[in-house]
Amino acid sequence: KVLAKNGTLPEINRIAVVVPTPLPYLYLAKQVFGQAGIPYQLQDGFPLTTEPYLAAIDLLFDFIEHPTEYSPSFQLLLNPFFEFPGVSEHALVALETELQTRNNIHGNEAWARMRNRSRQQPVQLGIPGLEGHNHSGLVQNVLETIHTLEHTLTPMASPTTPMTTKINGMRDFLTRYERTTSPHDDAPRHNRARGALLTILDQLENVDRVLGESPVEFHTFRKTLHDAVQSHTFSERTGDNGIHIIDARSAALGMFDLVILVGLNEGEWPSRRDHNIFYPQWLLQDFGWPSDFDSLSSERIAFKELIRVSRRHVAVFRHQLEEDAPTISSPFLEDIEDLTAAHTQHIPARAMNALVTSRNHALRSGLVQPDRSVPKRPTPGILKQRLPKPEPVSATAFELYLRCPFKYYAKYILHLDEEDEIHMGFSPLQRGRIVHEILKEGFQQWDATADVPQPYTEENYDQAVSLFRRIAKEKIPRKYHSIELARLFGSHGHVGAIEWVLRQEMTRGPVAKRFVEHPFRTNLRLEYGPNGESPWHVDIKGRVDRVDIDLAGRIHVFDYKTGKAPESKVTLQIPLYAMCLAQDFSAETTQATYLSLRDRKAVRRDDYEKTATQLRETYRLISEGHFPPRPYQDHLCNSCGYIGLCRKEISETALPTEVQEVKPIT
Repeated sequence: KVLAKNGTLPEINRIAVVVPTPLPYLYLAKQVFGQAGIPYQLQDGFPLTTEPYLAAIDLLFDFIEHPTEYSPSFQLLLNPFFEFPGVSEHALVALETELQTRNNIHGNEAWARMRNRSRQQPVQLGIPGLEGHNHSGLVQNVLETIHTLEHTLTPMASPTTPMTTKINGMRDFLTRYERTTSPHDDAPRHNRARGALLTILDQLENVDRVLGESPVEFHTFRKTLHDAVQSHTFSERTGDNGIHIIDARSAALGMFDLVILVGLNEGEWPSRRDHNIFYPQWLLQDFGWPSDFDSLSSERIAFKELIRVSRRHVAVFRHQLEEDAPTISSPFLEDIEDLTAAHTQHIPARAMNALVTSRNHALRSGLVQPDRSVPKRPTPGILKQRLPKPEPVSATAFELYLRCPFKYYAKYILHLDEEDEIHMGFSPLQRGRIVHEILKEGFQQWDATADVPQPYTEENYDQAVSLFRRIAKEKIPRKYHSIELARLFGSHGHVGAIEWVLRQEMTRGPVAKRFVEHPFRTNLRLEYGPNGESPWHVDIKGRVDRVDIDLAGRIHVFDYKTGKAPESKVTLQIPLYAMCLAQDFSAETTQATYLSLRDRKAVRRDDYEKTATQLRETYRLISEGHFPPRPYQDHLCNSCGYIGLCRKEISETALPTEVQEVKPIT
């Protein structure tokens, strides 16, 4: 603004803002210049491992290691970076339905039997959700594709093949099945990641040929490729016009009319040195390590050369506070005064407020022309295109979206496996799965003794506890018996979790029918949909822990939680299940309850209107591609397995969190 007032401001493309280190200055500069409306250009380095294309390659490796398991096969076939002839979303739904019907999830023999059976079966129509499709033909297409992939990729999994053979197998797979265009409509980024991977494969192949092409285990090949990818970075350019934002090393190679140096504080100019804690400085000097004096002299010379990069003007700035603590100015400031003593202009700190630039100031000062469009920054977590309908809707998946939209994107769109936490003992996931199995088998065996479910009373309470305890001993690993049995069945002065559940049952009336681990798929009808359509039918599928039908025909829905009872703003599972089952059974729902086994607390949910609103809004946001890294509680990032992928700490834009209700179109 001072130079503009004097009529000496250079063209905006001849101005450079020089930062001592990329972080945090690059992101701060992008935010400041973006809000002020001043065009800028920079190149930023990113690790190759953050590219979604590389995550798709990981799915290929998972399939090679476990070709006959359910999850790796489906994740590979669903991945948007690959295209398999004859495999569609309908075909995968058909196979999933077949697997659920036959309770066959994986195994060479089971898959082979299904493949042979599907070849012999006649045309079968009328599968729910697949009307008009050849069910057996769809299943056969998927099974044949999996069989072909398994046969094609077998040489890669063999421990007797060299790395060159494994690399050629990867190339053949990519050539045959890779989509010709990026699924995310970002062809340059996709081609850059693909080219980097192929280059790495070429380099590994050359090294292997030099070393003699000896056989390698597949896990060794996978780790070698991972290490090579992790060491690879790529540059992403932002903007092609405006002020240059560059670091000190790059600035020395440019030529500008105005150079603005920021961060002239001790520890940044010069940079803070980390001393070796194992060897003294005098010993390292004997082996060629530079002394502190030599390093400081070298940085001082480079700084003086940096000042001479500008042909006309140099501006320097320092911040006086860092985390509310005063900072110390850089000793290099004295060098600037010595070099430019006759042409130095000092701006008092109290006058800086008048020089802070906004977009209006930039327009008046000529930094930005009114007809010049400012580059629009992409919003983190917002896809450019709409996604297919997220049906059938899974309440568990939608709850994950409510907790963190990006986590939903990573798991259900990119199909990435979350890194599990390492537990020395019994993990919460193991405990939850086993507790659900104990409750399932316990209720089933108790109800199997009579035509209708037996009520739980004081007279048969000990008998019921003995039944559940016997099942628990069979399910829980022996080394955890003492702790886990006490947790479930209590001790002196302590009520166990299953004891509490049975006591809850004693307070309820008789039951005419009980379903445990009940799977369902419902075409739920709501008054209106996310875009105002009326009525709205949405496909919902799930598995409810327990459904009781009382003597009056009313249904009671229960969901067990081994942790604390969930908050209503991020949960819709149990009320949504109740809405679906009430429609399926043509009955009235009188109770939809979370049973928190940890807190010994029953939490009823009858907010069905709020649940419908959550469902509509979540459905709309997912369909429109809204996946910002925005957990509803920040502490969830501490235990998130995708923390290295979302880069939440540099996200610059957040979406509003309020739920916006859509009214029906009239």
